[in-house]
Amino acid sequence: MSTQTTFGFLGASLLSLPVEILYYLHLLALNPALPLTSKHLYKVFRGAPPSISAHYLFHRYSTTSKDLAGIISSVLRYPLCTLEVFKRFLSILPDEYRHLYPNPRQTCNAPPVLETPMRLFKLPKRLFRDLKQSEADGDRNESTHAFLKHLYNLPPITYPNSGKTQSMLPDSNSHNGYPLAKAVMARDTRLIRLLLAHKADPNRNGGISVLLAIKNRDLQLVKLIVEGKPQRKSRKGKGISKGSDAKAKKRNSSSFVGDGKDLVVVDNVMLGVAVQEEARDIVEWLVKEKGCVPDIKTLRSMG
Repeated sequence: MSTQTTFGFLGASLLSLPVEILYYLHLLALNPALPLTSKHLYKVFRGAPPSISAHYLFHRYSTTSKDLAGIISSVLRYPLCTLEVFKRFLSILPDEYRHLYPNPRQTCNAPPVLETPMRLFKLPKRLFRDLKQSEADGDRNESTHAFLKHLYNLPPITYPNSGKTQSMLPDSNSHNGYPLAKAVMARDTRLIRLLLAHKADPNRNGGISVLLAIKNRDLQLVKLIVEGKPQRKSRKGKGISKGSDAKAKKRNSSSFVGDGKDLVVVDNVMLGVAVQEEARDIVEWLVKEKGCVPDIKTLRSMG
């Protein structure tokens, strides 16, 4: 029997197996190329239940030397890790991975990592890469919003035999401020508020988030990023007066970021971009409200 005939026979036999056995073989092989060998296998594994996908991701990374935050950072990178898969992934983690040590294989005699109230894991770029413009598409970013809210509200990790707990939270400044910059490009103010509320820093990467907002010629967006304060409106759409009741003030306080200080110190670069984009309202706000003094080059451009 020729090699080609043998391969064809084995391939046909594999494709005829029940999906339950195919799932089992997939978990044994742990080979990301297996679903790509045929359209049938791709369809089977693409439609696998969250429990199968969660076990696949766990076994793919269970032999690594990364700590729990590192494992979560790696797992989140893959489109296979949907919100439901991630929930199941956390539920199947054995106790030995809920540890204070950087390596799951280390013994209790190994020095613990620095004990802090929280540990951070990276947000994957894939959650922000294809954000849609909010003005045109409304809730088309709802899946990203839901996933992020779940990540920001993960329960603390309890470490066995230690009585200690530690918060496990995403790093809002992952990839040098990529999440906030992409949210600004999409003009998704709801996502921007969420990131700012969880310590996203608009100063990252040369203040690219502020510069993108200025290029969009959106004064309210610039104010939100610089001041960390969303525009407050009453039910009728009018600005809230100073005499608003205490309940309304308390209800809106959670949307504000920081202690009243600006998140960004504006400079001539930002003013120059505003002048270049002919965003007159932003230029006026930067000069009159924020006291940004234009340099000679900017003055000539304004002249």
